[in-house]
Amino acid sequence: MDTSEITTQPEPESGQRRGLMTGRAYDPVIVKKKAVEIKVELRPLDDDSTGPVARRRVPLATPVDAQPANDADLRVLERAVKSDDRAERDAVAVVKAKLRSTHLVNAQAAADAAAAWDREHGDYFRRLQRVLTSGELLRQAGDSSRDRINRLDGIVAGVLRSLNLLPGFPEQVEKAINNVTAASLVPKMTSRGEGYEADMMRSPGVTAVERLAATSSTEGVLRSLNESLESALVIVGEIAERIGQQQLTSTLERPITYAISPETQRMREALRPSPVLSRADNGGPPGNESDWNPLDYTPRRS
Repeated sequence: MDTSEITTQPEPESGQRRGLMTGRAYDPVIVKKKAVEIKVELRPLDDDSTGPVARRRVPLATPVDAQPANDADLRVLERAVKSDDRAERDAVAVVKAKLRSTHLVNAQAAADAAAAWDREHGDYFRRLQRVLTSGELLRQAGDSSRDRINRLDGIVAGVLRSLNLLPGFPEQVEKAINNVTAASLVPKMTSRGEGYEADMMRSPGVTAVERLAATSSTEGVLRSLNESLESALVIVGEIAERIGQQQLTSTLERPITYAISPETQRMREALRPSPVLSRADNGGPPGNESDWNPLDYTPRRS
């Protein structure tokens, strides 16, 4: 082996190192790491002061300087809604007086009108009620009158119910007026009821009185009672006519029996003509021609 071509590399100086791939010498760079000290502040918890929950890092909230709120506007609102007991009582008294002078007066007028109508026509409907409670009416009028009888029964019941309730109507309106309070006078989104304008801000207490009073006005009460009276008269006339027809038909179907006194019978017998007797001449003796019997071979006595 020719060793002349082999070159020897100088040994690196003390403290140096040689690269394995390149063979070059280099000074090793020693990197010194600084230890970083991390401080963790732990906040103990009441439920687990020694367990893993206590070892968690819980950041403390940074305190914020509280700023006082400007309540000047709020004080304005508080003064605006501050209640005045005396003023509230006066306002409620004014509203109640107005309701009594209008709705209560109208309710009493409606009750008086119903009472006057009752004195004139109430007895007619009470008599009708007694007739309708009897099952004999339908038998006398026939099954064809069933619908008319039921219709009449409904009319009579409605009229008598109104006559019984209307005397206490003013008391109901008075009770509704007494229930008006300062709180119920505060407007709210509501409606006066069916047939009125759309919802709007109204006082619930006043609206309740208005709705009740509108159920029975003088004109409305009299109109309803008079219409019921007219309908009842028409139906009663129809049923009476049908009862008459039923009775006439029943009479024609039954045999007629007349009772004749003995004196009338004697007079009729006296006036009755005597019957004419025709006798055949059978060859009998004179005066008794019909007495001869040709089949009688008994010798006659001379």
